Amino acid sequence: MKFLKINLIIFFFVIFSFYSSIHAKSRTKIIAKVGNEIITSFELENKIKTTLLLAGEELNQNNINSIKNLSMTSLINLKLKRKELKRFKLENTSNLERINQHLKIISVKLNVETSELENLFSLNKIDYNEYLNEVKTEFSWQNLIFQIYA
Repeated sequence: MKFLKINLIIFFFVIFSFYSSIHAKSRTKIIAKVGNEIITSFELENKIKTTLLLAGEELNQNNINSIKNLSMTSLINLKLKRKELKRFKLENTSNLERINQHLKIISVKLNVETSELENLFSLNKIDYNEYLNEVKTEFSWQNLIFQIYA
C-alpha cells in the first residue's frame, strides 16, 4: 500500500511538472517574423530587461513603454544581421578576447565582478546566454563589415 502511495505521488508530481512546462511555453508568443526567423514575446521581454539593466534604469511600466519600440527594432536588426552572417558563412567569427573585454566593461559599469555578471542577469530574470549571443552576433557583424569594406 505504501508503494502505491509513493508511486501515486510521483505520478502527480511528473504530471504537474509536465503541465507547468507546457503552460510556461504557451505564454511565449510569436510577435513578428523577419524572413524565415521569428521574434517571440520572450525575446522582446528579455531585450527590454537587458537594455534597462545595462542603462541602470528601473524596471517599471513607463520605462518599458518608452523602450519597447527601440527594443523591437533592435531585435529585427539582430535577426537580419544573423541572416546575412549565415549567408556569408561568418556566424561565429567573433573574437573571444573582444567579448571578454566587452563583458569586463559591462561588469565595471554595473559594479560587479565579471564572474558575477551571469548571476546578476539571473537575479533580474534575464537570459544571459541570449545577451551573450547578441554580443557575439554584433562582433561578427563588425567583422563582416570590416571584411567587405577593408
